[in-house]
Amino acid sequence: MPLDAYQDFGAAIKEARLARGWSLETLAHEALGNSTRKGYCSQVERGKRKLSAGTIQNFARALELGEDLVRRARLAEVETDEAQETDAPTATLLEELEGLRQELKLSEALAVALAYKYTEGSPTDIKGALAGLEAAFETAAEQKAKDALPSNIDAAVDAVLTEVARLNDAGQPEDADALLMAEIEKADAELARQKAQLERYYDRAIAQAVLTRDADAYAARSLQRIKLNAPSPEDQFYALRAIQDERFETGLRIGAPFQLTAAIGLARQCEAIAPTPYLRAMAQNDQANALANQGTRTSGPKGTELLAQAVAAYDAALEVHTRADHPVDWAMTQNNKANALANQGTRTSGPKGTELLAQAVAAYDAALEV
Repeated sequence: MPLDAYQDFGAAIKEARLARGWSLETLAHEALGNSTRKGYCSQVERGKRKLSAGTIQNFARALELGEDLVRRARLAEVETDEAQETDAPTATLLEELEGLRQELKLSEALAVALAYKYTEGSPTDIKGALAGLEAAFETAAEQKAKDALPSNIDAAVDAVLTEVARLNDAGQPEDADALLMAEIEKADAELARQKAQLERYYDRAIAQAVLTRDADAYAARSLQRIKLNAPSPEDQFYALRAIQDERFETGLRIGAPFQLTAAIGLARQCEAIAPTPYLRAMAQNDQANALANQGTRTSGPKGTELLAQAVAAYDAALEVHTRADHPVDWAMTQNNKANALANQGTRTSGPKGTELLAQAVAAYDAALEV
């Protein structure tokens, strides 16, 4: 029987069965004299089986199908029904799990389709197939409950999920899967388009922050741009720190104050997103270096304040960069802190300045221990 004849005959059987309000089990009993063969009947309805003249006549008799349809089906009849080694184990699975199917309110057609799937490949492993099918039933029930709820995203999404549920209930999980994958491909393409659009927007917004001299916006937008392509916090940290290093080096090389200000903002963002204490201390040290260099280049009280902020940032880093755990990092941080204290001390008159210089000497001495 050609493929379209299989499908036409199967569709006519299903239509007549539903018109009578019969279950697949009833059909199996009436047409085949064996109610356990409901899985086979489901396959016939879906045009999946070659049928002998006797089987065609049995279905036609039970459902009072028209002679034209029967005549067309018999034009390509086979001597015997197509043998399927999965029929018997599928019937066993369905019988074992009928109670669970009813409890979970799954359609008979879906249960049959899943049962055949779980007996394919290893029809003799009834125990394994039973465990797998039970889990599949539970998954199907969970998804059916979720599908009943509105997605709160888009009416088109709800429509797709409704159609997926309908196809599953009709015993067509493969068609439901194909529909889902097609929709996912469309959504992925749209996501890629939106991502490219966001990348262009963020690139322009980062440049705009330079024009408006907004270091905090520069840092925040740089982080958001990175998040588009770096999913893990650690990847985001290192990518943002690379930009911070570049801004810092550029600021030192060309003496541009905004570059150092941007480096400070970037280091603060790194501190905020650092996934480990060590990386947080690294960001604090970066921040302190940028503050110290900016303070050195800034005259008056403003420069002194920046140096004080640098010292505070070095102290924060030293809470993690301890001599016991990280001796080299500890010594380098002590040395950098000493430089900032010395610069701050030379700018400060009277006893306060003398005290700052003494603290610088103490920090240099500490560094020399390592």
